[in-house]
Amino acid sequence: MEDSKNSGPKIGKFFLGGLLAGFLGALVNNVYSFFYTSITGFSIPKIIHLGSITIASILLVVISSLFYFILAKFSSKAKLIYIIVGITFMIFSFWAPLSSHLPDGTPTPEGFAGLTLPMHIISGLLAFILIPWHVDRKDDI
Repeated sequence: MEDSKNSGPKIGKFFLGGLLAGFLGALVNNVYSFFYTSITGFSIPKIIHLGSITIASILLVVISSLFYFILAKFSSKAKLIYIIVGITFMIFSFWAPLSSHLPDGTPTPEGFAGLTLPMHIISGLLAFILIPWHVDRKDDI
C-alpha cells in the first residue's frame, strides 16, 4: 500500500527547479546589470556586483522552491498559493529599491531603482514560471 505522505514530487525535484530558475535568473540579472551599467554609467560596485547578484538570484529562488515543496505536502492548491505568496513577496521587495535610503542609511542614488527593480521582477517571474513547470514535468531530468 502506498503511503500518501510519499505521493507527489520529491524534494529534489523542487530543489532542482529552484536551482534552474536561480541560475538562469543569476545569468539574466548579471547580463542586465552589465548592460544597464554600460548604457547609464550607474553602478554601486560595493553593493551590487557579480557575486551579490548571483547569490541573491540563486539563494532566494531556491528558498522559494523549498517553500513550494512544503506547501505541496499540505495543500492541493500549492501552486496557486505559491504564486500568490510569491507575487506578494516580490511586490514587497520593491520597497527597498524605491525607498529614499539604502539599508546602510545613505540616500538612495538616482538610477538605483532602474538597476535593481528589473532584477527583482526577473527572479520572481522565473521562480513563478520555471519551478512549477519543472515540478509538473512528467519526465525527470
